[in-house]
Amino acid sequence: MPVEIRTRAALGGRVPLHASPVGVLASFFVQVPNEEGLEPIVFERTLAAQEAGGFDAVLIPQRSFTADVWSLASWAVARTKHLGIIASHRPGVQSPTHAARALATIDILSGGRIQVHFIQSASEGDIAGDGDFLSKTEGYRRSAEYVSLFEQELRAVEQFDYEGEFYRVRGARSSVHPIQRPRPVFQAAGSSPEGFAFATAHADLWAYRALGLEQIGTELERARLAARGLGRTIAGWAGGYNVILAKTDEAAWDLARETADFVANYIRLRQQEDPSFRPFSYGDAKAFELAADSREEGQFRPERALYTRLSALTGHGPSLVGTPDSVADYLTDHYRLGVSAITLGGLSELYGKDGEELLDPSTQELRRALVRTLRERTTQVDVEAARNPALVDHPRAIAEANA
Repeated sequence: MPVEIRTRAALGGRVPLHASPVGVLASFFVQVPNEEGLEPIVFERTLAAQEAGGFDAVLIPQRSFTADVWSLASWAVARTKHLGIIASHRPGVQSPTHAARALATIDILSGGRIQVHFIQSASEGDIAGDGDFLSKTEGYRRSAEYVSLFEQELRAVEQFDYEGEFYRVRGARSSVHPIQRPRPVFQAAGSSPEGFAFATAHADLWAYRALGLEQIGTELERARLAARGLGRTIAGWAGGYNVILAKTDEAAWDLARETADFVANYIRLRQQEDPSFRPFSYGDAKAFELAADSREEGQFRPERALYTRLSALTGHGPSLVGTPDSVADYLTDHYRLGVSAITLGGLSELYGKDGEELLDPSTQELRRALVRTLRERTTQVDVEAARNPALVDHPRAIAEANA
């Protein structure tokens, strides 16, 4: 199965922290104000550019303070022709039967271009904003029940009843069913024991928490074994990467280090003025913890294209640094391990408030070159696997072994 190359939706424009390339790139990692809001021209132009740039799909976020994800997904499919839409969706925000019909409706209207990413919460404060006060353990129990009922509604032709700890329905059914069979792709993240159990029991794609190829391989094998024990298969999703590219590896690494220095200095100055200042509005505590194990600059570059200093500073996912060729090579090794979906963030989300892209044309071409090169390299892996699956640790060979 070909790799799915993804990016993320931009809901609002960015304000460059400085007119220089470093100041523009830094504005991805630190924003003032630090909440996007919703600017239709930015959302529409980023979708158009992402589709034209060769991306397969775009992820739309959901949090307690952001625009409604189903409305955004509907709007997105109406303004694109081929781009897949991945709707983030948090169990508990609405009834599972209603949400399932929303997904099925968009799938029909889009010709089968919608997927769903089941999320938990960025923080306790985030879920409290929507009136959700369950503990983490209770939340995952509810999520498991929610997704089971959600899937049953997607498939149901006859009326059915359901009674669980959190949900109860009588005579439920749906007159709308998704085009995709047996249903759209389900995906989930989760590094805790509860999150891992939820993902391996319900998701087709798992957004793992791992850094470095050895750890990724170990975690994906653990997930495959857990899913296999439940009669299922699961593949990996590299969902957190942000990309920093240049025409040479040396220039890319110089840009990454200069950007990290700029961001660190900016945060320091802002916190002198306001000690409560945080460089992000929602943050990714897990990404921060993974990256912040050390503070030595040399240790933030654990292998090849991987760079974690910006994660340690801001809570964003790790950066991939280099030329399109070197970054594609590194990501192709992910694909060999069983990663079938890869997010390339950062370079697809830098738009001003007026909807104009902030990146210069040469950087835009580097982004397109990365998408092309990654697709070519992973297609070659497919060819090699088809010739001799025993010689390639590859998702298709893994899926066949699990069947």
